Amino acid sequence: MPSIYLADPWAPTSDAVAEWSGQKGGIPWHRKPLLYYLISVREALEFFGAEYDSRVTEVEVNAMCAKLRYHVTQRNAQRLRQTKGDV
Repeated sequence: MPSIYLADPWAPTSDAVAEWSGQKGGIPWHRKPLLYYLISVREALEFFGAEYDSRVTEVEVNAMCAKLRYHVTQRNAQRLRQTKGDV
């Protein structure tokens, strides 16, 4: 599955790349020390929906990155709360 990976997961100016995950999932083997998994490309496109094309056309890439970063942070926090609630 194509996924988005970051060099530094919380730096707004971090290098990022979209690559295929390994056959068993996870971070691509040749990039492991350099990249952190952020989100699948499919999930990112579903998240932006119809506004993706207009935002890219209007060169709102920084705003898109900030919105996606917020979404991932909230998603991860929700998963953590659910995990703690299961214990």
